[in-house]
This record gives sequence, C-alpha cells and structure tokens, in this order.
Amino acid sequence: MAVLDSDEIDWPMAMEQCGDDEEFLRELLSDLRHEIDTQWHKIDAAVEKAEGISFMDIKRSAHVIKGASSNLMCEPLRNAAADLEKAASLGYDAHKSKSNMERTEDLDLDPEWKNVKELVPVLRKATVNYHEFLKSISVFDGKESQALRTFEEIVTFSVVQFLFRTHHAHDTVEVSQEEISFVEGRNAE
Repeated sequence: MAVLDSDEIDWPMAMEQCGDDEEFLRELLSDLRHEIDTQWHKIDAAVEKAEGISFMDIKRSAHVIKGASSNLMCEPLRNAAADLEKAASLGYDAHKSKSNMERTEDLDLDPEWKNVKELVPVLRKATVNYHEFLKSISVFDGKESQALRTFEEIVTFSVVQFLFRTHHAHDTVEVSQEEISFVEGRNAE
C-alpha cells in the first residue's frame, strides 16, 4: 500500500532510503514512533524540572527526534525538533554564560526558557500528526499490532467457519482455493 501524498513524510524519498522495501520502511516508521515517545518522556521531565540543565536535556532529545525523523524524510517532525533543539541550545549557552547573580531564580521568567516552552507544543503537535499519519497507513505499535493480528485471526477463523457451515449445509465439505485465497488476501491487507 504505497502512500503517494502526505504532509508528514516524503514517501517516495523514504522508500528510496529503504531500498524500495515498504515493509522495512513501515518497521522503521514504527521504530521512530517508539523513539519519539521515549524522547518525549525526557522532554516532559526536563520541562517539569525546569532547571538550567533542562536546556541540555531538551536539546539532546530534540536532536534525537530531528535526526531520526530526517532519516525517514519526516520533514514537519524534523523541522519542529530542529527549532526546539536550536532554542534549547541557545538557552543552554545563555544560561551557562550568566553568572549565578545574573541567572533568574525562577526559570519561568527566563526569556530563553519561555522560548523553549513555546516550541514544545509545536513539536508535540508534529508528533501527534505523525502518530495520526501512522494510524492512517495502519502502522501500529507492538500492542496495537498484536491486537490487530488477533482480531484478523478471529475474523479469518469466523469466515472459514462460515464457509464450512455454508458448504456443509449443502452437503459439500470442500472449501475452494478461491475462498481460501480470499480469506488469506483479507489478512494481508
């Protein structure tokens, strides 16, 4: 199932990056979701902590998201992460260069911190859009994938039972190859 037009990813370029192996690309996109979610835990903790070192923690996490999303041609995500990384880097440098006397006691009053905090929701929105995109192309995380596989197995079993009963009612126990192919084809979708 090729995705030709999306705001979240340059699909043709991403496919090229993956040697035109769509299954591999989908696996990498799922891995990216996991990595982004891991980095969000770190960003949220840094924002909650709101200390001078928080700039560096946010910078590192944004850098990871930027690099991974860049490799998979996810430009909106990459751009939002790059902006946050830059703001956090500037904030870290400014905070580091200030003496203890110059530093604002309350980091929420610090102009660099305000800039970082304004960009966090921008990256979060890009992340939500990325997650929605993955759902739209049926790329799920491990739990969703397992639930989907289980559901598909139940549906397949139910269809086979139905076909068997239908044929059995007509004193025919055979299930045609076409019917089996149809059921198998539905699972592959």
